[in-house]
Amino acid sequence: MQLTVNDVMQKLNLSRAQVIKLYEQGKFPTCEKIKGRWWISEQDLIDYQNSLIPPKGYICINEAAEILRLSQTRIKQFIHTEILQGKKHCNKWLLLKEEVVKLKEQRKISVDKNNEYVNYITVKEAAKLLEVSDATIYGLIRRGKIKDVVKSDTWKLSEHEVRTHIGNGIKKNRKYEIPENYIDIATAIKKYSITKYRVHQMIKEGHIPSTRKHAGKFIFLESELNIEKDIKNYLTTKEAGARLNLSASQVTWLINKGRIENVQKNKGIFMIPKESIERYQSKIVKPVDMLTTREAAKRLGISVDKVGKLITRGDLIPEKNYIQIG
Repeated sequence: MQLTVNDVMQKLNLSRAQVIKLYEQGKFPTCEKIKGRWWISEQDLIDYQNSLIPPKGYICINEAAEILRLSQTRIKQFIHTEILQGKKHCNKWLLLKEEVVKLKEQRKISVDKNNEYVNYITVKEAAKLLEVSDATIYGLIRRGKIKDVVKSDTWKLSEHEVRTHIGNGIKKNRKYEIPENYIDIATAIKKYSITKYRVHQMIKEGHIPSTRKHAGKFIFLESELNIEKDIKNYLTTKEAGARLNLSASQVTWLINKGRIENVQKNKGIFMIPKESIERYQSKIVKPVDMLTTREAAKRLGISVDKVGKLITRGDLIPEKNYIQIG
């Protein structure tokens, strides 16, 4: 039976270019071209598939990895360091199954002799134990510095072997250490009677000006949490606007004009004393029977702009920023 290139591609799960390359390497000796189309005999295909089967007693790297519960990369390291004897077959490494099973037994004996050797930990746990980054741990695995590793869904390392590296010259990742006198949000909510939401709110409103990002999380001077009591006496422009029935931008305008006094600014955010708002409110007490332009617009059923035009034409007479409508 003769097969087309597409048939062979499907059976071997290869691309067209890979099938053509196999032909050029002489893997399909009786292949012939008829009327511009390549035809490969089924026997050639069967012979090639049989050639891929490992010799008796040998297994592929992926099978060895399953037996030893290690990654294929780790098995290749064993081959290069001659812990296991490998040989190439059809451009793939093969290992004697007997040697792989023997190595598995040796590793099992090591575990039995050292109970602490049994415990395996994750990369993150190893990084925390050695006070280094995850990348450093992966580097130790890649360079073979930590040999007893297992990979299923994630990497697992022998805790015993990881501990042997403590104090052995591994450079600690100091950039992950929080500077002196600083704390992060997680520490703050544990140490003080304050919620995570409140800390985020204080940061957003500029009440903790020392806040900065460090290793992917917010940190700030611990001493600044002590101003929590003082903060209660201050308002943001949004909070002040709610009290004055104004927008935050209108409150900012009043601050810039000096109408609201004693305002502080932290990281571009205004902190307005409650006393200053109360003082401003006392100055703008609306006279009896007077309306603001907004109230006048609502009463007349027109826009604020049209009220302004009526004032300009003299149809409405303002008095101290208020309007009387007869």
